[in-house]
Amino acid sequence: MQPEDPRDRRIAELMALVERLTARVVELEAQVARLSRNSTNSSKPPSSDPPGVDRASQKPSGRKRGGQPGHKPSSRKLLPPDKVDVVVPLIPKTCDQCGADLHGHDPEPHRHQVIEVPPITPLVTEYQKHALGCDECGAVTRAELPIGVPMGSFGPRLSAMLAILTAKYRLSKRSVRELLGDFLGVELSLGSVANVEQQVSAALEVPVVEAREYVRQADAVNADETSWRENKKKAWLWVAATSLVTVFVIARSRGAAVAKDLLGESFAARSQRTVGQHTTGSPQHGVRYAGRISCAISRAGLTAGAPVNVSGPRCWSRRAACSAGGTRCAMGP
Repeated sequence: MQPEDPRDRRIAELMALVERLTARVVELEAQVARLSRNSTNSSKPPSSDPPGVDRASQKPSGRKRGGQPGHKPSSRKLLPPDKVDVVVPLIPKTCDQCGADLHGHDPEPHRHQVIEVPPITPLVTEYQKHALGCDECGAVTRAELPIGVPMGSFGPRLSAMLAILTAKYRLSKRSVRELLGDFLGVELSLGSVANVEQQVSAALEVPVVEAREYVRQADAVNADETSWRENKKKAWLWVAATSLVTVFVIARSRGAAVAKDLLGESFAARSQRTVGQHTTGSPQHGVRYAGRISCAISRAGLTAGAPVNVSGPRCWSRRAACSAGGTRCAMGP
């Protein structure tokens, strides 16, 4: 047996080193490619660009700023007369040129409309619950609040407004408190904002359940999911929409288990009957994808005895404060 040639061992070591270095070069090239991505060479927004990114400046077109000659004018349309609250007729008394008295009537006066917000002051209603003693047994009976009067300090409209500000417009609790104080003169604490959010969520729990059941029983459903951030963690926003009701669900997964929970176990079997273009080509789902989803759930009553409506013409928000079992739904008008 011939002894091992030291050169062969050295060649093997060098080949192993080349493989490790090649793998390292590939890794570093991938890192460089990832770090060098910006708004000029990828879909990243300009706001994410680091300092020093050289964006290609747009060449001047030679045209002046503003509307160009021949463009279609755009102006605010006047509201119809039935939408006008106050009409103030302005009739000239004398001629601008000679000062003579003017008489007659202009059948088509020039209309100038001014839209203004009326002074807003909160409506405060005090319910005085009297207590009376019984002459027969001596028991003291105190009057109860009427049906529809909330137990808390804020009515349904104010509660709905607060929930929309924190949900759709994503204002912080502190900003909502300041806004209500500045515009409505309503003073409330940060804890009250959180309490109202929970009350709205509880009030919408029943319509959320009804909406999910409606979707599960529908023959055709538009469904989709997209990435989402929830509590600073990655999640998925699922949507299932019918012609009348839309349900949004925030889940930690985009797997089939979430789709089955959203659409129901029986949806796969019923989807076998869905015709042609109504399916995605996947029999176990049988759903259509839609980029634009119209509405969801009408705003539920926030007081005792108030009716609940589960349909609505358009949704206000993809991220409403209402939730039940992890389900988020939009509140309709």
